[in-house]
Amino acid sequence: SAQMKENLSNLVLQTATSGMPTKVIKNYLVVTRAESLTEAENEIDAIIYKEEKAEAEKLAVDREIAMAQNQANNATQERMTQTTAQAGLEKTAMDNETKLIDTMLKGGQKEKKPLKTPK
Repeated sequence: SAQMKENLSNLVLQTATSGMPTKVIKNYLVVTRAESLTEAENEIDAIIYKEEKAEAEKLAVDREIAMAQNQANNATQERMTQTTAQAGLEKTAMDNETKLIDTMLKGGQKEKKPLKTPK
């Protein structure tokens, strides 16, 4: 009818200018096509159920992604810690080896201190 077209036109304009989601228009059409209040209510319930289910599924996927990212971050941190620890061990081993070589080159003797000369 002319009234329905005018209402729909106003809703489309209001949706476009207010930033409301365009699914409002679809919901309006579903409700206006219903032949009874009970049918309209059932249609609205079905729409709400689908939206809530989609949101719950999205949250579950987001949660799984966050957990996977957290595990990857933990694994990276663990590898970095192991690398740092290994580097420290290697440095200590190299320092000890250098000291041993110095000692061997000097014949196992301690370095002699220069004698003090009287003044």
